[in-house]
Amino acid sequence: MVAVATSYRLTDVPLGDDAFRLLQDNRAQLLQMAHRKMLADQEAYPASPHPLQRYQQVEQQCAWWNDGRLHGLLRAVNGETGEAGQCFSQPLASELLRWKNRLAALPGVGFMHLARYLLATRHRSRLFWSDEGFTAWLARQPAASIDLRVLDQCLRAAGDMQDAVGLACLAERYWSEPYPHAVLPAQCIWPFFEQRPDLIEQGLGMAADPRSPPDRLQLDATLGVLATFPVLPQRWLPRVLELALGEAKASRGPSQRLLHHVPDIASQVAASLASQQQELRMRTAEWLGRLGDKRVVPALYRALRQEKREAVSAVLMSALELLGEDLAPLLAPDALLAQARKGLKARPPAGLSWFDFPALPPCSWLDATPVEMDIVRWWLVLACKLREPAGNALLRRYLGLLQADSRAALGLAVLRQFIAHDTRILKSTLYGFEVIDYVGSAIGEKGVLALASHASGKQAVSLVQDYMREHYLRRAQIEALLESLAAGCDPAVIQLLLAVARRYRTAAIQDRARLLVERVAAAMGWSAGQLADRTIPYAGLDDSGRLALQYGQREYVVTLGAAVKPVLHNAEGKLLAALPEPRQDDDPASIKEGKRQLSICKKSVAQVVALETARLYEAMCTGRLWAVDEWRQYLHRHPITGRLLQQLVWLEMAPDGALLQMFRPTEDGCLIDVQDNDVTLKPGSLLRLAHAVLLDEPQIAAWRRHLADYKITPLFAQFDHRLPAGALLAGLEIDDRLGWSGNNFSLRTAFGKRNYVRAVPVDGGVFDAYLKDFAGAGLRVRIGFTGSQLPEERQPAALTTLSFQRLKDLHVVTLAEVPPVLLAEAYADYHAVALSCGYDEFWESRTPF
Repeated sequence: MVAVATSYRLTDVPLGDDAFRLLQDNRAQLLQMAHRKMLADQEAYPASPHPLQRYQQVEQQCAWWNDGRLHGLLRAVNGETGEAGQCFSQPLASELLRWKNRLAALPGVGFMHLARYLLATRHRSRLFWSDEGFTAWLARQPAASIDLRVLDQCLRAAGDMQDAVGLACLAERYWSEPYPHAVLPAQCIWPFFEQRPDLIEQGLGMAADPRSPPDRLQLDATLGVLATFPVLPQRWLPRVLELALGEAKASRGPSQRLLHHVPDIASQVAASLASQQQELRMRTAEWLGRLGDKRVVPALYRALRQEKREAVSAVLMSALELLGEDLAPLLAPDALLAQARKGLKARPPAGLSWFDFPALPPCSWLDATPVEMDIVRWWLVLACKLREPAGNALLRRYLGLLQADSRAALGLAVLRQFIAHDTRILKSTLYGFEVIDYVGSAIGEKGVLALASHASGKQAVSLVQDYMREHYLRRAQIEALLESLAAGCDPAVIQLLLAVARRYRTAAIQDRARLLVERVAAAMGWSAGQLADRTIPYAGLDDSGRLALQYGQREYVVTLGAAVKPVLHNAEGKLLAALPEPRQDDDPASIKEGKRQLSICKKSVAQVVALETARLYEAMCTGRLWAVDEWRQYLHRHPITGRLLQQLVWLEMAPDGALLQMFRPTEDGCLIDVQDNDVTLKPGSLLRLAHAVLLDEPQIAAWRRHLADYKITPLFAQFDHRLPAGALLAGLEIDDRLGWSGNNFSLRTAFGKRNYVRAVPVDGGVFDAYLKDFAGAGLRVRIGFTGSQLPEERQPAALTTLSFQRLKDLHVVTLAEVPPVLLAEAYADYHAVALSCGYDEFWESRTPF
């Protein structure tokens, strides 16, 4: 294996006058900050001498760092003095070098400069990777230009003797910063480890790791590094294969992905079908099904004939199904009944004792013949043993043998029983207060949810929404419920997943919903956005936007009013505020159904408007492009979304990105430009939402006049927000509202109005940021503040910085990588929240964190 070359090389050009002037300015700013803190502390504690004493200490230290000593500090950074260690250890040296990461941002600074002072000021050399100055410097380097071998060379030249680069890649994380292999291209990673196989073998557990925590090498990080190799070296293959079939689930998946493209790996895996361990046989069969190598089909059939455990047989059959084998003879009703009766002879899972089997609804095969209930009972027992809420290929095939109504009824019955058992509570009184405790949990039997995947979408969504609202602390159950329903691909379920993926109180469940949306979309060959477009609910309306209601002997019509809200008309077209009182001779069932339909329509329309408004706003921010035909079919012609489009201005773009024309949809289905001329869209063009950063001032002014003339209230602001000044866009964050202060409650309210959610609390229950995710761009907006502790009590708080993270690894990205519209909108949010505060010169002293 030949190591690739990279463009970055070890350079060590001495820093000059610009760096010296920057250090002088840092010294002045440090002194100013100390003076502000002194004044604030004297105001808060007028009788204490300590504020003045602390300031005088900083003042003396700044005076000690005269220009001559600053020149000496710069020479130490340049490596021009043999007394660098003594220089870096002086009081205030670290602060002078690290102040706001300004030195690291200076043009001409190379990693060799950083390495010298990072090693001297970090108690562990591997922490160079998490240093904010290094992160800011790394973000400005050309893509694929930073080779780990060069970083290692620089650090060793600066005196590192602790394998800083290797530990940065393989040791435990101190905070949530990503590993190097999650940030740098593969060709910048693996050549270093090809030269250091000892680190890989220690990380895999093949050799003893001489280090003590927290420097012990981590298995998951080692597998991540191995994934960067173009070909997995043979010397590590047996150990990775052992992990791929091992009991540890966390390492099993990554190991299997590592081996996926190893030649003839399936035959090596198939050898484990003969294992005496039932779980190992099941894991082997599952993996063989995913590998897709048909050469192992004979081995799977042979194992199936010899298998005595029904749960293992089911997994073997599932693998054969995935490999394209025709299992029809094994799926005949008589064969399934024989399997079921054989399986039911064994003792059922103890945890399933709560399930009421006699309450299961009768089911029918596709040919309308009844299904023996022993078969359905066995499927439930089998699903419980397999413990997969989404089911496997075989269980999905079993359900496919039933009529749709039977699948729906069975799924709803299973879902209701699972939720009813999981939500049993016991009320008691303690010290005069009512205490509610859960009696038990159904999570151990989550596998039964595999039979709930085809439950009626609307009913299932209602049950799960109620569960999520009342039992939001039961994260594992919520994830299992969502995973089960997602397997059925019902449009109502997909809309629930989209809503949870966009906003939910628990970040882990939000991430899971996002993953499930991507999985469903991939299975259908669509993007997540296309999936959302194709499953927008109609809320009972027909294509023309009408809902006919039979209310006793009278007929009424529901349409959408000017505010995109349902309005009621009688048969003569008169607008009504509500349904009238029923007549004596009206059928009560018809009255009840009419009221139910109207109520559902109102609720559903409101949900669609809220979700689609948020989705269109995200599409504007992320620059989503629609093909003309898809936009017209799924958005423009939709009875609800089509009305929302009339409140927005659109751009037609050529495939090369050139602007062709601008338009707005009208209430009669036409498209017009700013001068009211009809617009015809060109085949093959692309559409996106307009925004101020994409247009010039005359265009913006013209569209504002147009909307005002038509008395149209925009669905959201398209022409109000501009990009930050160019001087703010050079680095990783914007801080022009740093120190704007209020209290944590006012900030929470301001962020909530803009649909931001608080970050996950860290040690002590403290969180220090509010977040908003934009999955379409794979980015998260992060607006920091000084922090608040849960449970929250009113206390001073100040804004800090605006930055952006990649959703996949939470790595901070440069502002230049952020889509311009998203940057402008997030910057507007940052300033809008600041308006709920006011600038406080002494914010650092007044805030508790």
